[in-house]
Formats: sequence, structure tokens, C-alpha cells
Amino acid sequence: MLIAAGLAGDGALTLGVAFTRGWLPALRIVLFIALTWAPLAWLHWMNHRWAMGAADPLVWLLMAFDSLVVGLLATMAGTAIHHGYASLGGDRGQPRPVEAQ
Repeated sequence: MLIAAGLAGDGALTLGVAFTRGWLPALRIVLFIALTWAPLAWLHWMNHRWAMGAADPLVWLLMAFDSLVVGLLATMAGTAIHHGYASLGGDRGQPRPVEAQ
């Protein structure tokens, strides 16, 4: 929670608020990551196992596909953190306007 708040520029989320109101959002983050990461992590692991000892063209194909899997893993982590943080309510999780410099 605190990492997401810091990235969003939210100074109102204190350690006390994170411990009192942040348990359910943290649980949402953990459950979402577990449900999405388990199959994707298995697929990532299997891609590397399948590539061991395979012909070069197959290794290139598997590693190109694996780069998409790793990108999806990162996307799912960001989505989980966003939804957990945004569930704290209020204006948290809303994008801030960029000020002209």
C-alpha cells in the first residue's frame, strides 16, 4: 500500500492508515497476484524447461513468447497493486493532472 501511495504522490496514506484500513486492499492484492501469477509463473518456468536442449529456432520462438509472458506478469502485478490501492476509497487511485512547467 505504501509503495503504491508513494508512486501516486499520496501523502495522506500514513503507516497508521495502512495498518488500520489497508488489510482488505492488501488481501485483494495478494489474492489477485496469486490467481494470475500462478499459471503465468508456471508457463514462464515451463518455457525455460522446454527450451533446454531444443533446436535454436525453437529456443528463439520460446524465448520470444516468454518475453510476452514476462510482460504479462508485470502487467498483472501493476494491475493488482492499482486495484488494491484504489479500493482504499476517496480520490486515491485517481490520476493527477500534469502541471505545465
